[in-house]
Amino acid sequence: MSETEQRQETCAQRIEGQLKGRVDDLRLLKWAYERDNDDGACLDYEADEDGDCENCSHDLGAHWQALAKADEFRDSFGYDLFDDSQEGPDQAWLEHPLSVDSKLQVRVQMSWGGPSDEYLLTVDEDGDIGEIRYRFMDWFDGATKTLDGEDQELVEWFCQRFVEYERMKIAERS
Repeated sequence: MSETEQRQETCAQRIEGQLKGRVDDLRLLKWAYERDNDDGACLDYEADEDGDCENCSHDLGAHWQALAKADEFRDSFGYDLFDDSQEGPDQAWLEHPLSVDSKLQVRVQMSWGGPSDEYLLTVDEDGDIGEIRYRFMDWFDGATKTLDGEDQELVEWFCQRFVEYERMKIAERS
C-alpha cells in the first residue's frame, strides 16, 4: 500500500459521514424519548382476534419495527427500554454529549466583501474574554489564527467595549 493510500481523509472529506452518524443517534434518541407520547407501536404486543395489539392497536409488523429500534437504542446508548426501572431515554439524553458549555461568542467585523476580516471572541458568563481568533476570508478561501501575547492583549483592549455592549443587550432581553 502506497503512502497516499495510507493517508487518512481530511476533516472536510469526513464531515458528512460524521454528521450523519450524530444525526442518526439523535433521531434514535428522539424516537425513544417520545415513543410513549406518539401513536407508534408499543413494546408489549398482545394480539387481539384480528392480530392487532390490544394495547396500541398496531399490527405485528409495526411491533417488529419498534422492537428493532429498541434494540438499536440499547446498542447505541446502553439502556434497555424494556426495563422499567431505568429511565433510559432521559439518562441517555443527559449522557450523550461529552460536555455542555455556555459561552458567548462576539464577532467584531473589521471589513467585508473580498477580502474581509474579523475578530471572534469567546466570552465566559462573567464577561471575561478568553480565546480571540482572527479570521481572514477572501472569495472561497479563509484562514483563522488564534491570537496570543501582545496581539491578544491589544485586541482584547479594543474589543472589550463591544463585548460589554453585547452582554448588556442580552441582559435586556432576559
